[in-house]
Amino acid sequence: MKTFKAILKSVGGKVWISVTAVLVAVLIATTALATTTFRSILTTVLGGPGVVMADGVELIYTSDYASKAEFKEAGDELNVQISEEGFTLLLNENNALPLEAAERKVSVFGKNSVNLVLGGSGSGGGSGEGASTIYDGLEAAGISYNTVLRDFYEDEGASGGGRSSNPSTDDSNSEAPTLDIGETPINRYTTALYSSFSEYSDAAIVVISRIGGESFDLPRTQNISNGGIEGNHYLQLDQNEYDMLDMVTSRFDKVIVVLNTLTSFQCDFIEEYNNIPSNPRIDAVMWIGGPGSTGAEAIGKLLTGEANFSGRTVDL
Repeated sequence: MKTFKAILKSVGGKVWISVTAVLVAVLIATTALATTTFRSILTTVLGGPGVVMADGVELIYTSDYASKAEFKEAGDELNVQISEEGFTLLLNENNALPLEAAERKVSVFGKNSVNLVLGGSGSGGGSGEGASTIYDGLEAAGISYNTVLRDFYEDEGASGGGRSSNPSTDDSNSEAPTLDIGETPINRYTTALYSSFSEYSDAAIVVISRIGGESFDLPRTQNISNGGIEGNHYLQLDQNEYDMLDMVTSRFDKVIVVLNTLTSFQCDFIEEYNNIPSNPRIDAVMWIGGPGSTGAEAIGKLLTGEANFSGRTVDL
């Protein structure tokens, strides 16, 4: 029979010792985590009951949801509700909204209509993977939209690469970043696109998007080589957007602008287009901020009156 010392020197013995040491280390670490301030973090990550310390007493609480998937679903639904109550109607000329049942075939304009700004940078950011789109919101509300126009904007070869992404919060550059608005130049619109408008002419929905976030400032100039206007800053329309609005307002009787902006936007363009009292060219303007992963689902409900605009600006 082998002695204990011989066992320790054998290959099997060394493996046994190594495995035992690892198991003991894991046991010690798990025990420490489960009995210290890390316990609440550990149980939360593993989906267990939450732990709260109140006046030195440990209180245990349980979730109202059976799984993290159920919890996420409830959170997504809450985000839609918050959006319904938070999106703000800035203009509604001649009761343009809500859309009547007979006028729910629309064309959605704007390169960023297929790439909404969902949130900011840093703690306000997210991947956007699987996020709801403006088209999801329209479909859910029974609004038909121009698929030819959507396909055009989704094709970067046809409509361009689109807007800049939020700069990284790790960027230590103290200067404002260069941010492309990314709107499609009007000369990229084809005859086939213009022809598609007639079938979806009850209303035009124009999406204007601007990013924003912590750790960086916004440009005080626009990219002149990509549609920018000399003297305009990032929170104003650029030439491509003006051209798009010229095209839309000359072809549609009802025009609705959706401001998908994370900061206050300079809206003097509304007065520029509506400077003839008897013939306003922009009928409605709604601000949606950054709708998060599911907030865009509220857009259709608000357009049809299924939900009511409740949001207000800080300066009424």
